[in-house]
Amino acid sequence: MTSAANADLHDAATADIALDSDLTLYPLTPAQRSAVDALRDETRRLLATGARVRWVAPLSAPFIYRLEGVFNEACALGAEPYIGGGDVSSLSANDRIFLDDFLRYRILGEDAALLSHEDRRHYEQMLARLGSPPVANISFAADAAEVLLHGARGHLAAFGAPAGGAGKIADARFAKVLLIGAYGGEHIGDAAILGGVLFRLNRKHGVSNAILMTQRLAHTRHLTPMI
Repeated sequence: MTSAANADLHDAATADIALDSDLTLYPLTPAQRSAVDALRDETRRLLATGARVRWVAPLSAPFIYRLEGVFNEACALGAEPYIGGGDVSSLSANDRIFLDDFLRYRILGEDAALLSHEDRRHYEQMLARLGSPPVANISFAADAAEVLLHGARGHLAAFGAPAGGAGKIADARFAKVLLIGAYGGEHIGDAAILGGVLFRLNRKHGVSNAILMTQRLAHTRHLTPMI
C-alpha cells in the first residue's frame, strides 16, 4: 500500500493509493490485519481533507480473485476502486476468464452508471485485450436440459397427484439435480450456503450429482473447491 506520505497526488483534490499485490481484506495474520487497518486509516484521513481517493488495484494474479472484496470495501469507505493498467498476457487462461467475468458483470454491468467516460473506456479496452469470452460446453448444456425436462415432468405430476400425496414427492430419491444461482467470488457465505444445500439434498434425497448453472461462471469455478 502507498503510505500516507507517498500518496500519489494528481492535484489538490485527488489521491491514488496503490494496493500491494499481497493485500487481503480477509486477514489471517497480525501483519495482514495491520496492513488492512493502515489502508483504512489512510483512506479516512485523505477523505477527511476533502480529497477524492482511489484504490488502485494491480492487474495481477492472484489479486484479481480479491477484486470483489476490494471494490466492496472501497465503496463502503467512500473511496473509488480502480484496476490499474497492466499486461494481461501474464494472466493464465483461468485468470482471464475470471477477470472477463468481473469486468462484464460488476464494473461494466452493476457499476456502469458510476463510471466516468474515461474509466469506462479504460475497462472496455482492458476487456478487449482479454479476447473472446469462453464458449458454452455443448455436452453440459444438453445434460442440464435433460435434468430440466425431468424436473418439468415431475412438476406436472405433482400438480396431478391426489390430495395427500405431497409426502411421497418430498421424500423422493434423485440421483441428479440442477441448481440455478449467481454464486460468486471469494465470499465464504456463498460456499457455506451452497454446501449446506448440497448436503441436505444428499441426506434427504440421495443426490450424488449436481449441475450448477450460474451467470458468473468464473466466480463459481473459484468457489466450488471451497465446499
